[in-house]
Amino acid sequence: MFLENKVFHIKKKRKGNFLRYTWVYEIFNPETNEQIGIVKDELSGILKILGKLIKKRFLPKHLHIYDINDDSKVFSIKINTFSSKIIIYDQAGKTVGRLDSKLLGGCYYFVYDDNDREIGQIKGHIMARDFALVSPHEKQIGVITKAWKSAGSVECCLSKDDFIVAVEDPIAHRTEDITMLLLGTGFALDIALTKK
Repeated sequence: MFLENKVFHIKKKRKGNFLRYTWVYEIFNPETNEQIGIVKDELSGILKILGKLIKKRFLPKHLHIYDINDDSKVFSIKINTFSSKIIIYDQAGKTVGRLDSKLLGGCYYFVYDDNDREIGQIKGHIMARDFALVSPHEKQIGVITKAWKSAGSVECCLSKDDFIVAVEDPIAHRTEDITMLLLGTGFALDIALTKK
């Protein structure tokens, strides 16, 4: 199952021509280099029409993460363009948690569960693109990074657009939720940094 993985290698690829292109995320297991998922930015209703008339960066993002093996939706992320909140939903559409954007003292997001309890903060170095989810007790739960060595000391070859999301010490009964929140944070950070 997709969410049983602890480490995800995210490969970002540009699809389309020079004038009209989109970014596509493919998700790999870095140990086997096997593709395990894909991310699709799916606009619905009136947003599909607006997407052809105005720049996509001004539209909200609704990312859906699919398991490549059975094409089932694993979870989704809603990123509003003019809001500091990012919401993560499970495959049934139930809220898993949210991210509140902050740029105070090296913290980029506060991460909350579905009951509005703080899970932790995303802290890191924006220039190095190296971030960690740290609990309120300063315990590192996971990382989003470009510099990664696997347990077998094998370094992943990352292109400039790739990154690794790794769950290191999840809250035991919330492992899948932490995985979804950490992956969602990785995509949100990458989208925010790509807009700059």
